[in-house]
Amino acid sequence: MRKFANFVVRNKSKCLEGSKEPEFSLVLKTRMTRQEANRVLEINQENLDRNGGQLHYEGILSHTYALLAKFKGEVVGYTLLEEDFIFNGDIYAMQVAIDNRFKHIGLGSKMYKYAYNHAKGYKIFTASVNPDNIVSQKFHEKNGFEVAGENNLGLLYARLVKKDALEKFEDGDEVKFDIDGFSLSQAGTEPGDE
Repeated sequence: MRKFANFVVRNKSKCLEGSKEPEFSLVLKTRMTRQEANRVLEINQENLDRNGGQLHYEGILSHTYALLAKFKGEVVGYTLLEEDFIFNGDIYAMQVAIDNRFKHIGLGSKMYKYAYNHAKGYKIFTASVNPDNIVSQKFHEKNGFEVAGENNLGLLYARLVKKDALEKFEDGDEVKFDIDGFSLSQAGTEPGDE
């Protein structure tokens, strides 16, 4: 298991004086730039066999939030989040996908942990998973989700949000972190989480 060293940067504040700038970040957006949206579409295309649905430019811009994983400023993963999608009061993870070069280092789990910990005001964190996608089922279960039923999108996974969730989502929030032992040349070569 890799370890994350992280600290929160609110509204693009500078790093702590004297500290090395972390290479990874998670950025919450209510509106992506054209460049970010195009990168999300590229990552979606790489992952069509696993994520179950092709995104379109207009579609990705219509979601309540986009949580972007970045490496040195480049988008390398995303999850699209929607309010009140399955239930009144839920925050729904529409899709989570990681650039093939960055798979198996924990970015998907890092995004879900961030979303869960910042879901103050929501009752439940939900996601739908294709019943044939065993990797995604294991990923959701590892991240605290349980099967709550089925819907037209597949298996419905849910996780109750703690009443003491850290805080609400805020546009522009950014978390910066390093992954101990990360090497781009070794990324995507180990089995594990997304």
